[in-house]
Amino acid sequence: CTFLLLTFLAVTSAQPLPGVMQLDTLNFNKTLAHFPYSFIKFDKGYPIGEKHATFGELGKDMAKVHNLLMAEVRIQDYGDKVNLEFMERFRLTKEMLPELVLFERQKVKKGQKVRYEESRYGGPIDRDSMGEFLKSKASEVMILPGCMKEFDLLAEKFMKAENDKEREVIHA
Repeated sequence: CTFLLLTFLAVTSAQPLPGVMQLDTLNFNKTLAHFPYSFIKFDKGYPIGEKHATFGELGKDMAKVHNLLMAEVRIQDYGDKVNLEFMERFRLTKEMLPELVLFERQKVKKGQKVRYEESRYGGPIDRDSMGEFLKSKASEVMILPGCMKEFDLLAEKFMKAENDKEREVIHA
């Protein structure tokens, strides 16, 4: 009975997460090219547990952020080996998984190959911390769910103000 319960939990937990796109070696570059920002979770072939579920919750939270792709790449190094190319390409080890990476598409001239700036997330895997990381790296274009762009811009100006007089002008 315990075996059946654990098998059920493993299978249901490893299902694709709502709001999180599944990527592989065939669609990775093509998909990332369409988004200014892509937050990717590289994980083992059958991820389970709190970190996996939390990333899925963030995927739901970010579903309405149109310029951010939330995606997952599952890497399997046994049986039908899948997506192993990513281990070398992004200098990953099995012990590092899950590894979260934000890709920011760089501006390039027409006809040039798309390039990305990579920012690895090394903080706690909880919705608030990951959301703050995304906001800090992509603040120019990303408005978190429940926030208004105008208020975010005012708050940013207020925080950058050098003295009380500048803050009063913003506050008024």
